[in-house]
Amino acid sequence: MRPESRANAFASTLGLLGLLVVTFAADAAGSYLSVVSENDLYVDGRDRHYTAGTQLTYGFAEGQAPDWLSWIAALSPLDRGVEAREVNLAIGQVITTPEDLSLASPPLDDRRYGGWLFGLLSATTHAPGMEDEVGIALGMLGPASLAEDAHKFLHDITPSIEPQGWDTQLDDEPALLVQLRRSWFVPVKPDDVWRGDLVPRLQLMLGNVLTEVDAGLGWRFGSAVYERDQPTRLLIGGTTAAPRFDVRPGRIDWMFRADVTGRAVFHNVFIDGSLFEQDFRDLESKTLTWDASAGMFITFGNLPRPAALSFTYTWRAREFEEQRGINRFGAINLAVQF
Repeated sequence: MRPESRANAFASTLGLLGLLVVTFAADAAGSYLSVVSENDLYVDGRDRHYTAGTQLTYGFAEGQAPDWLSWIAALSPLDRGVEAREVNLAIGQVITTPEDLSLASPPLDDRRYGGWLFGLLSATTHAPGMEDEVGIALGMLGPASLAEDAHKFLHDITPSIEPQGWDTQLDDEPALLVQLRRSWFVPVKPDDVWRGDLVPRLQLMLGNVLTEVDAGLGWRFGSAVYERDQPTRLLIGGTTAAPRFDVRPGRIDWMFRADVTGRAVFHNVFIDGSLFEQDFRDLESKTLTWDASAGMFITFGNLPRPAALSFTYTWRAREFEEQRGINRFGAINLAVQF
């Protein structure tokens, strides 16, 4: 596809997203909008493996989601009824590539080209000292994900080589991913100067895109720390990038967070291939692996519309035996409250 066609495709996609946002935001006092961009180029300049992810999320004001969407919150044991439900709608895309983009036929012992375009419905529920998140993502793998167009478009507008191997990408396939997360909040320094806590976390992801069980621990401290596990990374990275945040009116607050997560991965379509057809690649995926991340989260309660901005640096351990070294990527998250 030529650069002009790619630009037109993305303009059309953005137009549809804008229409969706305007539709829901017409009566949206107390709602949220966030955009997340993840890319390995943000931190180490390499373009390989988990290459890029983008997600646009709309969060309904508490208790304001229509019934045909808010049902998902009832799946959480912490659900306190319709009035307390925090429901989010998102659209996102994930892109993966092998290490050497110059090869038209990438080696069989490296990660394949692949993409996932998805829509996500999620809900967050709360109880004192804990939080649940339930999410269901539906989408398409393969050429229908538009990952090839997105990747080549990004390389057209940046000084990067043209990727040559997209003809070898995953085939088209409907994709489902269900996510369940429980987080706990353990205060460690509750005073008037700065606050801190520990956040143990358990998570299950189940589907033909990814199936894994995670156990993690976060450490947070700053001028304002709330009982809200504000994830700043995408679903494929282990959390959903929820748009919600709390602010103190008239204040700029900051929070530092560091997380370590152990992952037991039983299926990753971008490494293991499709569950529904035999894969010709010879990769030995690692069942036990880990992520570590650190980042800064800043909220702006002094703006006409409260906003939040974060940057997270993630280290991801090797995910298959043949992989050379760990991967690193950065995530930028901007959220605004209406």
